[in-house]
Amino acid sequence: MWRRVVGLVVLALVSVSGEAGHCDWQGCIEGATEQRIAACTAIIEGGNRNHDQFKAAHVIRASLYLAKRAFDLALVDANTAIQLDPDKAAPYSMRGSIHYGLGEMDQAIEDFNQAIRRDPKFIPAYSNRAHAYLAIGERELAVADLKIELELPASVKQWEGLQNLALSSVQKLTSAKELNPDPDPALNEAIVKVPLSLKLPTGAEHRGEFVLTTFKPKGPGPFPTVIVSHGHSSVLRTAFGRNRMLWSYFMQRGFAVLAPTRIGHGVSSTPVAPVDPEVPQLPAGVVPTGPDGRCDSWDFRPASEAGVAHILATIQYAATLPWVAIDNIVLVGALAGGFYSLLATATAPRGSEP
Repeated sequence: MWRRVVGLVVLALVSVSGEAGHCDWQGCIEGATEQRIAACTAIIEGGNRNHDQFKAAHVIRASLYLAKRAFDLALVDANTAIQLDPDKAAPYSMRGSIHYGLGEMDQAIEDFNQAIRRDPKFIPAYSNRAHAYLAIGERELAVADLKIELELPASVKQWEGLQNLALSSVQKLTSAKELNPDPDPALNEAIVKVPLSLKLPTGAEHRGEFVLTTFKPKGPGPFPTVIVSHGHSSVLRTAFGRNRMLWSYFMQRGFAVLAPTRIGHGVSSTPVAPVDPEVPQLPAGVVPTGPDGRCDSWDFRPASEAGVAHILATIQYAATLPWVAIDNIVLVGALAGGFYSLLATATAPRGSEP
């Protein structure tokens, strides 16, 4: 399923125009391997150290050396790229791929961590780190990275291919039972269904229900309670399973945990006529610019209202549970779920804190 060497380069980090000769730059990013190495070398030997193409040429040449398994040469270029541009994610991700190819998984993971710290939306670093986690037997961490990868916007066209591979990999690595395990009595884990009516982005009303997973600490309570909201991905929705995020972290600290799986995701999706109430909309007549369009062109209100509605319905259900301290609720979330949590808190629901 996984390639042994993963060298993922982001060419969109640099502009095609600039000081380097057009032919050299085109030759560096396109063509046969040896010709590309020669063109990148010409840019490096004759270019301006402060120019973006000069910096990118080191990363690209490192990827070409990596493909040839010339690890020493690749490592020299990756280290140089990091020295030239220490705030960019791509050089660290490339060096991590080289360590991966050498079988040095700890160093590889650390470099992917550094790439993600510099750009939390840099999809190749999550993909590469998932490879490294699998190599050391950390399947759950690998799947977690692949799921994050699927929830991020593919700002570079080539990254869409990575996301398609990630979806396939998640499905292969995760069985249906792992996506939706039986409730664990030791955790006082329970699964309930909460009814909810939503307005879809089309304007139509959807009457459905969502799955809510609850975790209760030992004892009678009432306990401070965390409501954990997951992210959103139009790609990953059907393979999402059931939300059980962060139960261990918070239960160890004395919190009860309520984890809603929103309508359109995993166990709360409908195989027949599936709906996704969280799709942002473009106003009629507006043409998006760039791969995702201008942020100020999109209407996020319907998606946001749908996400908030799940949180508010969860709070209403929590008020029926005697072991929940309804005046001591914390809202947390990942990605879109974090955004929805902030919005829900802005409505001042009883006892909630962001």
